[in-house]
Amino acid sequence: MNGIFGMLTTPGVISIDGCIPPPKGYQCQMQRVGPMCRYAEDIALLVKAMASEETNCLNICSSFDHKKIRIFYMEGFRDMLVSPELSNDMKNALKRAVSHLEEKYDVDAVRIDLPLFMHAIDIISSCFSGHGRPSELMLSIHRDKGPVDWRSELPRLLMGRSVHSPGGVFTAMFEKKSCAAENESSTVSELSA
Repeated sequence: MNGIFGMLTTPGVISIDGCIPPPKGYQCQMQRVGPMCRYAEDIALLVKAMASEETNCLNICSSFDHKKIRIFYMEGFRDMLVSPELSNDMKNALKRAVSHLEEKYDVDAVRIDLPLFMHAIDIISSCFSGHGRPSELMLSIHRDKGPVDWRSELPRLLMGRSVHSPGGVFTAMFEKKSCAAENESSTVSELSA
């Protein structure tokens, strides 16, 4: 609902070389690169340009039977502290888009709910653990590398003055909490032994 179209591609279709921070271990399986553009018609062209030889097997420009499309949609995430509910305008726009697709292509759209999404931060944090700390490699909007000090950046972020994205600040904060929990756990193990 931000005025652009995007596509999350299948793993391996578009190279993840050059992603910052560079993915390691299991992160390589999670990392995806895909096109974002103003018009949906441009997605196929961008995928073809970004993926080069890999698109030969995709047939992205050939026609297909629209009745075989499966449409799933969500009306937001439940029980999420960091994700506000959709506004009425956004819900109405989503419902109009779903109705349009159902009528135009004679398909049934399915509303889904992802109850485990409330644990997304824990899941993502566990994927980062053991492979270096991403916040140590993050770039600010000034393109300088360095660790993100979440304690000083969080107030700046809330005032709109941080040079880091909300994702970068929260990742640094959860990493710090995760490190503290790991250290506490190892200390308890040492004392028990």
